[in-house]
Amino acid sequence: MKSILAALTILAGLLAAPVVGSETWEAVVLPSEQEVQIDPVSGARVVFATTHPGADSNFYFHERCFLHNNRMMLFNSDRFGRTEVMAYLLDTGELVRLTRPQEASLGSRVASVKGDRLYAVKQGGLHEWRLDVTTSPETRVRVTGRRLVDLPAGAQQRSSLDENCDGSLLTFAYLLDGEHFIGFYDV
Repeated sequence: MKSILAALTILAGLLAAPVVGSETWEAVVLPSEQEVQIDPVSGARVVFATTHPGADSNFYFHERCFLHNNRMMLFNSDRFGRTEVMAYLLDTGELVRLTRPQEASLGSRVASVKGDRLYAVKQGGLHEWRLDVTTSPETRVRVTGRRLVDLPAGAQQRSSLDENCDGSLLTFAYLLDGEHFIGFYDV
């Protein structure tokens, strides 16, 4: 019973926590690296979005990596000396460095089903990055980031951040004082 009360108290505190102000920055747009091939057996078009020798990887299988309109595919890359979130623009083939060099890395990322946004865990809290993508006359990507809510002090993230099917809730799990908790945030 004590654990249930503690979980409810912590969850209520999370949901009542205020949203902290936002900041906006221009992401760095990089030239296309893509290679397009046609599979000789099936005739299917195969696009290799990145060809850099760095370790590029898609998100874990249940962390959505495509924006809701399929304009952008998000992925991880260590080409700048640490793991960062980058994007591939399906319309142009260009790559975008979304993470600023001085910024802490993002954990447990998931693209939203409800618009051009990415949710992630960073520095003990849940964050939202809104992505404003323009491809004409030149490609520009503006990121507006904001901290949605803090996890309880001392909490350790224990699983991925996931969005429900209509984009109204984010679920997460964490460990606090040796006990496991699952919570959700009302977006």
